[in-house]
Amino acid sequence: MDFSNAIRQRIIMLVTEQNTKLSIVVKKAGLNYNTIMHFMDGKTKLPNLSTINQLSINGFGIPLKDFFNDAYFKNVITEEKREKTDNN
Repeated sequence: MDFSNAIRQRIIMLVTEQNTKLSIVVKKAGLNYNTIMHFMDGKTKLPNLSTINQLSINGFGIPLKDFFNDAYFKNVITEEKREKTDNN
């Protein structure tokens, strides 16, 4: 799983855990719904860190470090290390 997909999966997981809708989270975060949907649909590769921060803190009500403190991201790091080792 790449980093973009890990972020998408984490967003989906948090929406499900909080029993809410993405549109509500985006509105609470003060972000543009279309911007987030383009990312979620894969039309844009990766949102900038400030967008993820707003989504995390204002939308989901969790610190940014907690957003990234998940197995999805640990798997990305492990896969990237394995790829670098395999390419050397």
